[in-house]
Amino acid sequence: MNEPERYDDPALARRVRAWVKDAAPTTAPERLVYAVMDEVERERPRPRGMLGPIRLGTLMQYVALTVVIAIGVAAGTLATRQNPSGASPVPSGPTASPTGQRPSPVPAPPSLATIGRYDISRDPGPSAIGINGSSLWVGTPDGSIVELDAATGGQVASVSVGFEPTTIAPAGGLLWVGSSGKDLTWVDPVSREVGTISGAGGIYVLPWSGSLLVSRREEFLEVDPSTRRIVGSFPIPGHVASEPGLVVGDELWAGAGARIVRVALPSGTVLGTMPVTASALVAAGDGILAIDAGVLLRVSTSSGPLDAPITILDGLPQPYGVAIAGDRLWVTGPAEGRGGEVVEVDLTAGVVASLTPVGRGTRAIAVVDRSVWVAVDTGALLRLSAGT
Repeated sequence: MNEPERYDDPALARRVRAWVKDAAPTTAPERLVYAVMDEVERERPRPRGMLGPIRLGTLMQYVALTVVIAIGVAAGTLATRQNPSGASPVPSGPTASPTGQRPSPVPAPPSLATIGRYDISRDPGPSAIGINGSSLWVGTPDGSIVELDAATGGQVASVSVGFEPTTIAPAGGLLWVGSSGKDLTWVDPVSREVGTISGAGGIYVLPWSGSLLVSRREEFLEVDPSTRRIVGSFPIPGHVASEPGLVVGDELWAGAGARIVRVALPSGTVLGTMPVTASALVAAGDGILAIDAGVLLRVSTSSGPLDAPITILDGLPQPYGVAIAGDRLWVTGPAEGRGGEVVEVDLTAGVVASLTPVGRGTRAIAVVDRSVWVAVDTGALLRLSAGT
């Protein structure tokens, strides 16, 4: 290749020589052959009919040139591989450990043990779980809330409210029951008395500084639980009643489509937004977490909101319920290609600590002491051991 005038087409030889100097010896020989053939294809004549004697001879020269170059570069590459100063080939499989052993696969997370199963209602199962002292209050699709002893799981009482609850929140000595209806219902857990506040219904009920905030379309209503009257409203454009809300100190964080809106309380001033489509919001010990399309995000630290969310973990199920205790977050809901499951997240390490399949689907979750209570769509309430 140092004397291109020996070839019938010196111009082509010069081009090939310059090209080979760029491509070899770091390029693999087979890739070099393909590249030479591409060059031949670009340079050779492309007759529409049969090849003539002259064109055939020219093509044979190009083919011979290809073979010579390929053999030469293959030999050079082989020598380079044998030379300690040459580049090492990239391994095609997992890299061996220093001891020569391949790394062990990451073990699957364990499942939590089921320590109790309680048949509470018919299919599709319990719809909400609230905690009030030592009792669990569980909503049912037939329009009741059932009180269970959180220590034993035994049923204590059942109160009819006339609709399927979506939230059960204790505040002011009463249980406040959210729903898709137009009225907000309260239940006295001692006397079992039931009452309503007309026009104050909403999906989520959030206690806040002696008041209640009720999630509705484009707003959160403020309700005084002592007088049982509507006392105000916080407009949130784009919010729908089924989107999550969270009260943290003197702020309301609410999902509104593809963003989270931060509202100052009690002024109602919008403090800012962030581009997160929140399907769940939860307050951790060191800030606020959100779940967006199966991704667990940190959206705030203890000192305030982050400029950009930080990803903690990917691959969570669609959250039909979330609960938090210490550095553990539990998420329950359906996962793509799987049924309902309960996923325990170690927030300190940012890893899945346990994954427990629980049947076709789940609807709510709560954590009391070392027990995880999860409502499944077979009508049962499962009690899982959260360990020590």
